Amino acid sequence: MGKIYEGLKRVLEKITAEPTGTVVYQNLLNSFATLVTYDNAYLGARRRENVIIKLNGSGPDLFIDCGGFGIIVTPKDVIVLFGL
Repeated sequence: MGKIYEGLKRVLEKITAEPTGTVVYQNLLNSFATLVTYDNAYLGARRRENVIIKLNGSGPDLFIDCGGFGIIVTPKDVIVLFGL
């Protein structure tokens, strides 16, 4: 499994284990979404203030909800933007 996927999965586990985990890791998740969409001004304008991370319902993929679009990270560190 990829390093990005494993790191984000650990963040998700800590968020679900602690009630204040969402606040603690929000800056990290926002920074990740900014890095992925850095060269696209259109997506940067559509991104909401606080992003949400959760497991994708159809498999082991991680889903990051950014408001107007989403980011999927697969176990092999393939990053897919959708909802454009």
